[in-house]
Amino acid sequence: MARPRWDRRCTEIMTRHAATHTNVEMAALIATEIWLRFRASTVSEHRCALGLDTPRRNAWTGPLRRWRPWQ
Repeated sequence: MARPRWDRRCTEIMTRHAATHTNVEMAALIATEIWLRFRASTVSEHRCALGLDTPRRNAWTGPLRRWRPWQ
């Protein structure tokens, strides 16, 4: 099975939705729009290569997820 290749259409989708979608959501968008499936890690690599920021996270759930009372 051949691996899908990242092309101009993938980059356009990425730049259009970078501020509002996570890598997993971005992979799903690309799969629905142009029928190419990529892993979230592949999307992350291309996001970094393009210099795009990640979407803003919820400010109060991040510390709760990092808090581990058993440590």
